[in-house]
Amino acid sequence: MRAPLGKSVQDLRQREDEQQQQRETHPGDDSAFPRPQLMQDNDDNLKEDDYGSRLRINLSDIDQDPFGMSEVLLDGDRLHRKHNDTCESDHRKDVLESEEEGGEAGQHPPKRPGTLRKAIHVLRFYFNVVVPFGGFLATTFNLASATLGAGIISIPSGFNLSGVIMSCVYLILAGAGTVYSMNLLAKVMIKTGLRSYAQSARMLLGRGADYFLAVLIIIQCFGGSVAYIIATSTLLTPILKAPSAPAFFKTKQGNRVITSVVWLIIMLPLVFPKKVNSLRYVSTFGVLFIVYFVACVIGHSATNGLHDPSIRSEVRLMRTGNEALEGLGVFLFSLMVQLNAYDIFFEMKHKTVFHFTLYTAIATGLCMLLYVLAGVFGYLDFGSKVRDSVLSLYDPIKEPYMAVGYIGIVVKICVAFALHMIPFRDALYHFCRWTPEEVPYWKHCLIMAIPATAALLCGLFIPTINSVLGLLGSFCGGIIGMIMPALFYMYAGHFTLREVGLLNYVATYLLLVGGVVSVVFGTVTTIYSTTQSSFAL
Repeated sequence: MRAPLGKSVQDLRQREDEQQQQRETHPGDDSAFPRPQLMQDNDDNLKEDDYGSRLRINLSDIDQDPFGMSEVLLDGDRLHRKHNDTCESDHRKDVLESEEEGGEAGQHPPKRPGTLRKAIHVLRFYFNVVVPFGGFLATTFNLASATLGAGIISIPSGFNLSGVIMSCVYLILAGAGTVYSMNLLAKVMIKTGLRSYAQSARMLLGRGADYFLAVLIIIQCFGGSVAYIIATSTLLTPILKAPSAPAFFKTKQGNRVITSVVWLIIMLPLVFPKKVNSLRYVSTFGVLFIVYFVACVIGHSATNGLHDPSIRSEVRLMRTGNEALEGLGVFLFSLMVQLNAYDIFFEMKHKTVFHFTLYTAIATGLCMLLYVLAGVFGYLDFGSKVRDSVLSLYDPIKEPYMAVGYIGIVVKICVAFALHMIPFRDALYHFCRWTPEEVPYWKHCLIMAIPATAALLCGLFIPTINSVLGLLGSFCGGIIGMIMPALFYMYAGHFTLREVGLLNYVATYLLLVGGVVSVVFGTVTTIYSTTQSSFAL
């Protein structure tokens, strides 16, 4: 009797396995029997796991891939390359056969591309050679472009608020924290394979943390985009107030109209690409324009402010008390690059902790150098007059070389505006359980146009930029850029003194404590200084 019983049990298990395979193969088929509540809960968990698996990538053997995995992660081109190559070869065969069969019938070969198209292809080819997709230059310029932006025009006011020495100390500490936090994020991405900031919070810190972080990212990115609209309006103000300009352009309404035109023609189209590397060419030119602008600031200071004894008497090397903390938020925002860490990392050709840390260190070092030069010489040029954006103190009409710098700043701000919208998109899609690759392009463009338009409307009616940068840098920047990377690394597993070493162990806790300090003191000081200046008689 045991043999038939064992055989029946075996048959029963085999039927159960076949039913399970059928359910997996046809998930949409309805069963004839009502499913219990436990199975429905399991289905919800499976949906959650499916969303997590769609965002998770195995990076264990990624460096063995000679071609990189950027196309796989973003477009799936590598997955379909073999199929496409087969289709293309079949298409070539069909064309050759049709040419052979129809050669006598008077069929003509396809027209050759025109001169303009050839020139575009040649230019694109050489650009790809110089700045290849996911290479050293593309990644470094994208990181620098994500860092440089509205901060470069507010750095002189930060030096005025905190003093020259304290400002340099803040920049050094913020730069070191930025590089180390990006190093921790790279380790987390390698260890977990997660491709989203919010998804990492959900998997590592638990349900609810991802929504909190996604809201912070949305606030940070939206506020930064508003700051870029304000900066664009400030850039256009001295140009539109030229004596030869129409009277309407000299008014606030005229400024808003021209700012809206710049947003519509330049900013909005840059928001629509899904890939960060699609902006690498514009990022390269934007960073070069920033270098030119800093050179203009140095030249203007050498010929004007440095020769004025009254301005030199206003310069403060160090401030104490609450005044010394007023510029902290500006410096934290100016070196905020962690928002684009996931997108940039997974578009790199060599996805390793070493390469990502090296590229971040080079980009951050370049940005710190430009910030110090712009801050010191901009402060020495105008002294205590620098309370907000330094652009309002220059006259590009009388100084044509500054006008060129203004144009470059506009280009750079447009790129930074687009780069801020990418993590905004990722956080927004997280609420909908979408990935950027799954969303149709027309729907993606429609969704991205809504926050971009809202940022334009807010930027046209918010008067100052420092209040925005200070609050964003202190609160959101401290949490996103310092606290969360440290917590991610701690909760990713194996965070012990023996596993990570004394240096990483202490540095991670220092980054966490520094983030808490910057959030508390920076936010309180920014709110206090903003209310004092708003209600001052």
